[in-house]
Amino acid sequence: MCNYYKKKGELSVTYCVTTADQFKYANIENDLTAQGCSNFLGRAGEYLCQTWKGAQTCEDYLKKKDGLVTRCVSVKQAEMDQDLKKHGCTPFPGREGDYICPTAVGFKTCENYRIDGRLKICRQPTKK
Repeated sequence: MCNYYKKKGELSVTYCVTTADQFKYANIENDLTAQGCSNFLGRAGEYLCQTWKGAQTCEDYLKKKDGLVTRCVSVKQAEMDQDLKKHGCTPFPGREGDYICPTAVGFKTCENYRIDGRLKICRQPTKK
């Protein structure tokens, strides 16, 4: 992280000493940048991703909990959540990527996201 701020000119030091793997961090930075992600508000380790694939990759790095990626923000995820909510769908309690949609239009919208790989499961309530 020190080199990040040094390169931006915000830190005037001769060299940086860190326990973080600088080469691994550079590889992650290059990988995420290539997939449409950029530093969120200029913060090292935090990324704003404009593509679904970039957001997924960022989340995968975040799950490693090695401190190199500390936060992922996805514009596409927020848009999808708003679109599903607009069509009456709600997240299925306790299950990530799982939505329940009471209307046919909502279910179709959900299925389109599922086919695109953004969701795991789309459900319709059971009829009584």
